[in-house]
Amino acid sequence: MPKPKALRFWAPRRHLVRYAEIFGSASKARAKLRALVPVTDDDTAHAAGPGPPHPVVLRGRRLPWADLLRRVFPGAAAAGIRVTHTMTHADTIPSTDLLLLVAEHEWDGCRLAASGSDLYAILAEGTPAPVDLSVYGAGVSMRFTLKYTPLVTIAARVPIGLVGTGLLTAALLEALTPSIVVQVGFGGILSDDLMIGDVAVASQVDCYLTKDKVASSEFGSTGIGFAGEVFRPSHSLVQIAQNLKYAHPSSYAALQVEARRSLERAKLSHDIQPYMRSQKAVEEDGEFSTVHIVHFACGEVVSTTADAVAWLRSRDRKLAIIDMESGGALAAVWEYCHRHARHVETAVIRGCGGYGDDRHDDVIANNASAIHRLAFENACHLLCRVLGARQGPAEQTDLAPPHIGILVPLEEEFSYFFELLTSAPFSVPVRSERRSGRYYYFFDMNGIRCVATIVGDMGLVKMALATEDLRRTLRPFAIVVLGIAAGFSGDDGDVKICDVAIARSVDLYLHRARNRMGSSALNPSGEGRHPPLLVEMQDDPPIEASTELVDFILRDARFAAERDAWRKSCAAEMDIMLAPYRGDAGFDNTASGISLQPELFGVRLASGEPLAAAGEFVSALKARGCCAADMEAGGAAVAYQWMSNTPSEMPAPMLLILRGISDRGDDNKATVQRIGKPGMFRRGCVRNASRLLFFLLTNEAFAALLVPAGPEHEVRPRPG
Repeated sequence: MPKPKALRFWAPRRHLVRYAEIFGSASKARAKLRALVPVTDDDTAHAAGPGPPHPVVLRGRRLPWADLLRRVFPGAAAAGIRVTHTMTHADTIPSTDLLLLVAEHEWDGCRLAASGSDLYAILAEGTPAPVDLSVYGAGVSMRFTLKYTPLVTIAARVPIGLVGTGLLTAALLEALTPSIVVQVGFGGILSDDLMIGDVAVASQVDCYLTKDKVASSEFGSTGIGFAGEVFRPSHSLVQIAQNLKYAHPSSYAALQVEARRSLERAKLSHDIQPYMRSQKAVEEDGEFSTVHIVHFACGEVVSTTADAVAWLRSRDRKLAIIDMESGGALAAVWEYCHRHARHVETAVIRGCGGYGDDRHDDVIANNASAIHRLAFENACHLLCRVLGARQGPAEQTDLAPPHIGILVPLEEEFSYFFELLTSAPFSVPVRSERRSGRYYYFFDMNGIRCVATIVGDMGLVKMALATEDLRRTLRPFAIVVLGIAAGFSGDDGDVKICDVAIARSVDLYLHRARNRMGSSALNPSGEGRHPPLLVEMQDDPPIEASTELVDFILRDARFAAERDAWRKSCAAEMDIMLAPYRGDAGFDNTASGISLQPELFGVRLASGEPLAAAGEFVSALKARGCCAADMEAGGAAVAYQWMSNTPSEMPAPMLLILRGISDRGDDNKATVQRIGKPGMFRRGCVRNASRLLFFLLTNEAFAALLVPAGPEHEVRPRPG
């Protein structure tokens, strides 16, 4: 008989606790550990030559929990193999829920290696305890319970740059096996939509320098051909951050209080005020720190000029923050999840602590330390609030299906919709729920049950999937797409800014189109080829919306009083909105195409992936009979068509598309948007479209048209 093989492996002590829960006691768990044996070829080793096999020793190998359950336990009983269990350094580390990564300059600047750092008053419940992770290259880290959560957290210092961050993150993942990994810190601003002290949450991180090509151009200069690699943090955590203001209003209000205290501690000089949102906080709708869901750029190179920012945004016009570490952390998590078939949630949260252009030196230099500290604190405040809201609002299972489901593409548009809904004269109470990974907002108006949700991004596919989610989860009788669009003159009339377009049909103008882009036009700078857009569009018929709903709004005598009331209400609000700017030299409502008396138009709506901002492009859409253009409604229209044509126990809902016109879609788009406060026209136009929907919901004839016959669908108006 050959001598039994011996297996020596590393297993952390914290796994014994988990085994004990399964086998009844720690002693039984240890006995089970002694019976373990690998069952795959890559886990065994044999000495060369004849004779009995030598003992198998796997030094330094740590078998993950999932591997033990899936591969080791089933074959242990019949193995008859002697096992030696050797403890490791990781045995002394308690189970970790959250791995919090902080870049070295932020870690050192905030003295996070000291348990007495005042940053832990923001992050930790109680006093953090030091944990020596030097064996993994992380030095002394800190263990604590994250504020407002039960999450056992280890905060670790990572080096500057993608590569070092990636390597250290990979080592810590293997050692700590966390369920959540978050990179927190501050970053440089690339978009003027963000201000100092705001907080950005990454919906994607673009490692824009990865796999690029540096080459000489025929114009004599050296250019870079982009390639890059894009990583997406966990959508579940992004959605919490995006919906925090509406689904968790008390938590969001507390976040603003915390941001205000951080600002008071910062004691910034007055020359920073124009670059901060805090100067607007005295206004009714002001905030000290606004949360943005944006695209991040990540690379080893620091951006410091306006040309550098323009170059970056030529790759992705939605890039808003730049950092130097997040891509490495996300790459390491991606590899880890793939290797162990295990899901780990991720997030990247950055306070806005500077600019990626010349303003970084001009504006930030004299206040750099205080601004960086403020940005870091605000990011930590948001981190605690987001993870504290992971449980989500309670779900009610006894609700009747809503009569109307409302899809709002972007959080900004939803904020204007929500503002009007919850303020006078409507003042409707709203209840939130998280179902199937999406936040829904329930409310009743005149007895009609309504639910609204944020799609969360531009694009046809996002809208199509949100439409199907809404229908499958809640089964509404009608679906409304509400938001903004570009308007222009055409067969259905001259649709101006502040008007509302109601889609009779949706033209997917790029569906099956052919790209006939030429090759003769070159960018004179020599940095790349940019031929003019030349697309051969097909003559596919448009998708019809629910005609009965559109005709009711535009023509039905039973809605005449509400139509007049809507016009008067919108005109009064537009008058107030534009009054401060009518004396300005650049303001000309006629030349800018602004309607002072908003009207309703039934239109053929062009819907595609590109944003309309060119006169030639608009002319091509006019030639197809369109009077408005957006980037989302086509997704809902395709989903509606698919529902109507697919046999199902669920009848297809009706479809209504309401679009407030916020620009003309031409070359003057940016000029118009510079009139007044940022986002002024977007806000006014979403409110115009929302007000129309609310007037519809108060009309008894519309309710009868909307809801199928039968007592189970009856609309019961509230008393009074």
